[in-house]
Amino acid sequence: WWTLPNTGWPWTGSLHCANSGTAAGAYGADACRIPWRVSLDGIWYPEEASSVPIFDESGKKIGTFGGVGYANRWATAYADAMTALNKTCPTPGCVPFYNAVPLLTSFTPCKDCPAGFTASAWNAWGFLPPITTFTVPVASMSSEVQQAWLDLMVSYIPLVNFPSQYYDRGQEIVCTAIMGGLAWKPV
Repeated sequence: WWTLPNTGWPWTGSLHCANSGTAAGAYGADACRIPWRVSLDGIWYPEEASSVPIFDESGKKIGTFGGVGYANRWATAYADAMTALNKTCPTPGCVPFYNAVPLLTSFTPCKDCPAGFTASAWNAWGFLPPITTFTVPVASMSSEVQQAWLDLMVSYIPLVNFPSQYYDRGQEIVCTAIMGGLAWKPV
């Protein structure tokens, strides 16, 4: 996560985030948790999470963006990639899991993350967080179609055979709770 500096505004530096073996400009082990965290914002606070102000380096407001839009980008990109392989998606088995899972690495990277998705989609921490984005309402999908997408993605979980390491198991617990509707809002 990145926060605004306390002094020196406007900030004129550059981001060189690198952590947990992930190179700067890559969406790796740390960044891959963002989709489930942002999805929770979209589920718990849909109004507040849909329109958060964005400011440029000089402090001028340049627009809005939020958790709902972020989650919708993931869900729509995954649905589009799957539908490109088989127009019958999200019907069960429309794309075998061994073709569906690695699609995460084929998403078009943005200018701020030029290396794109580098987390292993074969790990629970790489595959599951983006799937949680199907729990946030997508304006371009009916709730029935969105549920079918979520069901399809969840059907891959037992087939992938994630490693049984702590980090993978932790992400499985958090992400499947979100996907199963058990991510209750804290008081």
